[in-house]
Amino acid sequence: METFWRDVRFGARALLHSPGFAIVAIATLALGIGANSAIFRVLDIVVLNPLPWEDPEDIVNIWEVRALQDSTRGVATAKYPEWREQARSFEDLAAVRWGNFNLTDGDRPDAVEGARVAPSIFAVLGVRPILGRPFLEEEAEPGAPKVAILSHGLWERRFGRDPDIVGRSLGIDGEPVTIVGVIPEATYLPWPQTELVTPLRMGPEDLSRTDHALNVFGRLAPGVSISGAQREMDVIAARLAEHYPETDAEWRARVQHTRDTYIDEDTQNASILVMGAVVMVLLIACANVANLQLARGAARQKEIAIRSAIGASRLQIVLQLLTESALLALLALPLSLLVSHLSFDGILSLMPPDAAWLETFFRVDPPLLLIAAGIASSTALLFGLTPALKASKTDLTSDLKQGGERGSRGAAGQRLRSTLVVAQIAVSLGLIVGTGLLIKRSIRMQSVDAGFPTENLLTTYLELPRGRYPEPDHWKSFQRELLTRLEGLPGVRSASTAASAPFGGPYNARDFTIRGKPFGPDDEIPRALWSNVSTGYFETLGLRLRQGRTFLESDRESSVPVVVINDSLAHRFFENESPLGQYLAYLDGTEREIVGVVSDISEFRAFAFTDLHLYEPYMQRPSAKLAVLVRTEAPPLSLGSALRREVRASDPLLPLFNLQSMTRRIEISLWFPRALTNIMATLAGVALVLTVVGVYGVVSYATSRRTGEFGIRAALGAEPSAIAGLVLRQSALLAGWGVAIGLFLALAVTQLLAALVYDMEPFDPVAFLMLSLLLVGVALAASAIPALRATRADPMTALQAE
Repeated sequence: METFWRDVRFGARALLHSPGFAIVAIATLALGIGANSAIFRVLDIVVLNPLPWEDPEDIVNIWEVRALQDSTRGVATAKYPEWREQARSFEDLAAVRWGNFNLTDGDRPDAVEGARVAPSIFAVLGVRPILGRPFLEEEAEPGAPKVAILSHGLWERRFGRDPDIVGRSLGIDGEPVTIVGVIPEATYLPWPQTELVTPLRMGPEDLSRTDHALNVFGRLAPGVSISGAQREMDVIAARLAEHYPETDAEWRARVQHTRDTYIDEDTQNASILVMGAVVMVLLIACANVANLQLARGAARQKEIAIRSAIGASRLQIVLQLLTESALLALLALPLSLLVSHLSFDGILSLMPPDAAWLETFFRVDPPLLLIAAGIASSTALLFGLTPALKASKTDLTSDLKQGGERGSRGAAGQRLRSTLVVAQIAVSLGLIVGTGLLIKRSIRMQSVDAGFPTENLLTTYLELPRGRYPEPDHWKSFQRELLTRLEGLPGVRSASTAASAPFGGPYNARDFTIRGKPFGPDDEIPRALWSNVSTGYFETLGLRLRQGRTFLESDRESSVPVVVINDSLAHRFFENESPLGQYLAYLDGTEREIVGVVSDISEFRAFAFTDLHLYEPYMQRPSAKLAVLVRTEAPPLSLGSALRREVRASDPLLPLFNLQSMTRRIEISLWFPRALTNIMATLAGVALVLTVVGVYGVVSYATSRRTGEFGIRAALGAEPSAIAGLVLRQSALLAGWGVAIGLFLALAVTQLLAALVYDMEPFDPVAFLMLSLLLVGVALAASAIPALRATRADPMTALQAE
């Protein structure tokens, strides 16, 4: 221990004697460690451990899957109690039904995202309220007193963390509801955006074998694997299919780890890309500091030789130099934490509004400190070991006489430093080229025509509470009155409603077939996005009519059921004939006549699972959820207050949800590719800066070792341009080798990107060429100062030194 502290004190004095080296090394390490610890923390929260529940590895979701279709669906309401009764692979099951709530006890109504949950959800997820209690089983019975549990965020935002909140009454959809609990901070139930939950109540009239409206969570019983649970659910599904062949024959159950439910494929792929990029940045930073250490070790060769001559073993010298490396990493740790927090702020600024819940998890600093400390210690060994081994290998006679690195040993040391710089350039090129193609893709996505004019279009959502609007006729009456009010507002060109607005969903879908075009037993049943829309919707949105007509006031419940399809569906199924007058058949046995074809909305090619779209008249298939679209003469948000006023005039207890312009809605829908591109671009910029520092360091050191040579050349009449050319030639050689190797790496990176990222070009010769030339130019620019310094070598000083 005494030897260790002696090495620490000696290392500290050595760093104090070389402040320039220490500052550059610490700053370089802080960038690499900070970026890595920030990304590791984000991945830990969002990807590796996204479930803030007790024993999350035992929690699964159970979905239904239709034969010949691999996509998961919700669970039919009648099947949940049957599964819960028959399955033995789970400690318990819990059903959840998503839905917004209207808070109506404040100065003005407020819409919050919520869910109706089975009381067993608390045991399944292992969540315990910090105030109050979970739901009781009897509270899920129809007619029981109404109760609710708040998220920590809603408790904090709306009630100021009132410790006496339990037992208070809260107005929900115009009815009093008793608050019985509050969810802990840094957890959620069952989704991150959920702010309020009430008991899921299902009477006999709510049990349906065709209404796939439930999400089902389960906790595996001790000793049961997911594959074992899947086998049991297959048996149960087959049993139910025998009992209910008309409704259940085509359905089976799928057991899936809940982590895979929450973390989609795009997020997983992005995580791989970002993680690879930050590791590249860390390697470049380590190579930089290793180069600095090699140069410093060469300058300290006489000191190390003296220590060896008076009895220090090579192991002692290596441990001393590694201690100095560890000190550098330790000193870089506080600055790396600052870089990490700034990185968090930057990442959060790229997130959409519904990802604000991540801030709760980012407030927890101990994991971040541990991650940064772990990366710092690993980095110290990574960048310190090779220079330590190199510096500790002494030649006493040569080193004591010359006091530095010369001859073959000097050439070997320079080759090692040059190799590290070549590796930096190669890695940087791979990262920069990959990022360049991502940027190109992001620009292409953001410049795509939406398929309709996006300017001056205002969107919002509202949901009619079933307590005050129990019947479809009530929904229709409200919808008609609302549109009449909105269309009478000054500055409104037109207004309409739909089940969902473009860009961002929520999407609904329907399976269908076509009368007269039977599908084979192995053909996948087509599935299309679906929306019920009001008369005038297509005109409000600005979609173009290709064939037939749009909806009329006469398209009502008593008239022939009709449907309008989009271009993509018409081209796929009616390529050589007119779709007008043909019939689409849904799997529930109903049919609808195709009366029109409209243009596509471009979002469905990139952001939805299909580009097929069906539209039905609202009056033939009404719903309590309405997306409202208003085409305005003025900037759309300027009518926000008037829109709220008219809605309140129709129903003073009805809030608006997510009021925003279509332009903003599109921006939010594109946040993921934009965020990924910005993160990768930032990492590529850091890598480029570190590479410049590395090139400068190697060329500068090599130039200082050749000062005598340059002085002699000047004495013999060499022009300054010729001397500068020698330095730049060395830089160009390093850059050339780095680019040559980096092109192969870049090709591998872009092939990986093409496999992981939708609509990614795997190879772009122009991008490869331009970015390669950019890196060569940057390397030459980094050598300008050493080259200028070489031209000023004093011939007399050089001759006297020789």
